[in-house]
Amino acid sequence: MKQFIVALSVALLAATAAHTQELALPDSVARAYLAYEDAVERQDYPAASLAGEEAFAAARESGLPEDLQLTLGLNALAMAPSRGTGSGLVEVTRATAALADQLDNRQAGFDAWLSAVWAASSSRNYVAFDALYAEFLALTAADRLGYSEWLVSIARIENPRYSAAALTPEAQAAAVLELERARAAGDAIALANAAISLQRHAAEAEDWAGALDLTRTALTEPSVQGAAGRGARDAVSRLLSDILRDGFGSTDSGEAHLSGDARSAWCDYLTRWPVALDYIHETPMPMRAVERSIQGVVRTEFTIPVAGGRPELGTSQSGPRPKIVLQNASRNHLAETRFRPGCTGQASPISGVLLEGFAIDSARRRGGFVEFGMRVFMTFTE
Repeated sequence: MKQFIVALSVALLAATAAHTQELALPDSVARAYLAYEDAVERQDYPAASLAGEEAFAAARESGLPEDLQLTLGLNALAMAPSRGTGSGLVEVTRATAALADQLDNRQAGFDAWLSAVWAASSSRNYVAFDALYAEFLALTAADRLGYSEWLVSIARIENPRYSAAALTPEAQAAAVLELERARAAGDAIALANAAISLQRHAAEAEDWAGALDLTRTALTEPSVQGAAGRGARDAVSRLLSDILRDGFGSTDSGEAHLSGDARSAWCDYLTRWPVALDYIHETPMPMRAVERSIQGVVRTEFTIPVAGGRPELGTSQSGPRPKIVLQNASRNHLAETRFRPGCTGQASPISGVLLEGFAIDSARRRGGFVEFGMRVFMTFTE
């Protein structure tokens, strides 16, 4: 990772230096940028991340030229794997990508999204990953800014919920300390990320009572209440269905295992997010798509009855051009998926969207056969 960061930073530093020679920077930008440059030189990447985001924020506030703002945003995102798991990554990413959009710079836009999603994955920032990955795939499905050209790069990013290594005793202790630090600081994002790490650890050890207690605790924290904490609440809620099913045999709404703010948060989540009852596997790559090198992202709308069960499918689309073979495979697989019902009193069915990408990573000939490396990736959105 360090080699990648240093190489990217050198390129971005050169681009920023060219700007600074032509333009007198406000003191707030200059101080933060020099701190960033110094931290990169010392390979103190957490400090570089903090200084990079400060320089970007100061440049935006000062109204500097958009191309310089974009470069400073990319600088900040280059350090994002070392920024920790607190709040801010989603906001920096969206602001940087918006600048790239305004400047019609497709490569910079892609770099911003890819850097941020990869950073969220590698640092176990579950909350940011959930938000950024779904948005990234939605842009790909619509072929915004030509992201489909880099489909394989997107496919190589691992979802930390399933790929992150088990916690060592030292990492578990660190997560407990981070949970307490985030609680004291009122940092909803960092609190949720620490809680999810411990939640996953308990579930892997089949300590279902412990996993459920962690979920209850996180969902009742004052910092995650209200609109500002909704992303944190949703991220904590995502593993709860598996805990309820595997630990307590629950195939209903699961609300009986919760009370107070925790129950309210979970039931609100069930009104907005499709929650699969069983562990959902990606759609197998259709052989016809492999043979014809057909790749793309499929977006399918669907509705879940209040009583749960199998969904009613709506419209599907795929980018960058319609790919019927992928749409049919994704729809057929989704049609067999069972979903959890809503809570008592829920009157309306749940609407959802499945985003599923199909990428052919590599192809090599062995003997008389061609072997393909295939990647299928997916996420649900509201």
